[in-house]
Amino acid sequence: MNKEKRKVYQRAYYKKNKEKIIAKSKDYNEKNKEKIAARHKAWREKNKEKRKARAKVYYENNKKKLITESKTYNEKNKEKIAARKAAYYEKNKEKRVARQKAWREKNKEKIAAYYKAYYEKNKVKIKDYNEMNKEKIAARQKVYREKNKEKVAARKKAYYEKNKEKIAAYYKAYLEKNKEQIKARNKEKIAASRKEKITERKAYREKNKEKIATRAKIYYEKNKEKIAAYQKAYNEKNKEKRAAYQKARRKKNKEKHVNILRKNCISI
Repeated sequence: MNKEKRKVYQRAYYKKNKEKIIAKSKDYNEKNKEKIAARHKAWREKNKEKRKARAKVYYENNKKKLITESKTYNEKNKEKIAARKAAYYEKNKEKRVARQKAWREKNKEKIAAYYKAYYEKNKVKIKDYNEMNKEKIAARQKVYREKNKEKVAARKKAYYEKNKEKIAAYYKAYLEKNKEQIKARNKEKIAASRKEKITERKAYREKNKEKIATRAKIYYEKNKEKIAAYQKAYNEKNKEKRAAYQKARRKKNKEKHVNILRKNCISI
């Protein structure tokens, strides 16, 4: 029997015994699931390039049809697809993370080039978005940093170790460029900090007058000689300074002293 005759005979036989063949095939598949799966897997592994080429040709020939079908299916089965994806991601978390990590390691330059090109293309757009969503971005970054403290610290440390000279050069250039600005900012910051500390100390002293007095008394009793020696040495070293201070103090409190004396009926 030649090839053409055999084809005709097989087609006729299949047509005549369709239900019987389908049932038999179904029964065999049910009984031999693992065997069939293994055979299919082996064939796919063996024919990767062949399958890839065939799929490419098919896609090129049926592009519009496939895109339309895919779009229609996705629209119709949104929830189903989302649920399936979520279940897959949950099941294959570690596998996906490892695969992504390996891919990123392998394609560092490619990723860097892509982000650079994207940033250059969308500079204005990115800047506008950042300006509009400052608080949102800050909050998101804060949550991420809190959640990933060790990871962030390790990444910073690794980056610093790798780019020591670059960072040093950047800061040097920045300091040179912004000397006055930094100086003014630091001055403002120090003044604000000092003011805050003075207020805090004042409040503390008001609240703890007796406690401070007791502590000072104990310290003085314990260190009388030391304090006397220190005061003597200080006075010797700062004669002019102390004389100027005393003069200024007397000038400032002259009226106060006069009033006290008048009140006590002492004439000057």
